[in-house]
Amino acid sequence: NKNKLNSGILRLMITRGEPDNNIPGIYISIKPFYEIPKEPVNVVYLDESKFPLIRFNPAIKSMNYLGNMLAKKATQKLNAFEPIFFNHNNLITECAIRNIFYIRNGVLLTPSLDLGILPGVMRNTIIAISKNMNIEVKETHISYSEINTMDEAFISSTGIGLLECYW
Repeated sequence: NKNKLNSGILRLMITRGEPDNNIPGIYISIKPFYEIPKEPVNVVYLDESKFPLIRFNPAIKSMNYLGNMLAKKATQKLNAFEPIFFNHNNLITECAIRNIFYIRNGVLLTPSLDLGILPGVMRNTIIAISKNMNIEVKETHISYSEINTMDEAFISSTGIGLLECYW
């Protein structure tokens, strides 16, 4: 009611609190849903070393998205929807706020977790459904030089579901 929204994207953040009292701080923010494109979206590939990305091992979701948001802003200047990162070994890792999947010869490919990427609820769901449908799934290293050999690609997140993409 306070934000005059009937529905939206809710973010709950719990901090450790002040160092001297250890009482957790609880912060809740809400923003309106954004329009989900109905057509395939353009993606761009960016060298993740150009952005201050932070990955944890094991992968956890953190509130430090500065590098991701800087990449998203650079992507918008290029009239694209989402950046897809590649690392110092030219291996595809993930998007700024989503996961990437490719299809080649009927096999579903996605970057493997050993690259430090966040698994994601939707990523895990897509993998589980694919396996249940007897679609071969490979969590693997995908070289940036291989992207033009892919038959299809899509990005995913809980906010957009699946969204076909092109580059």
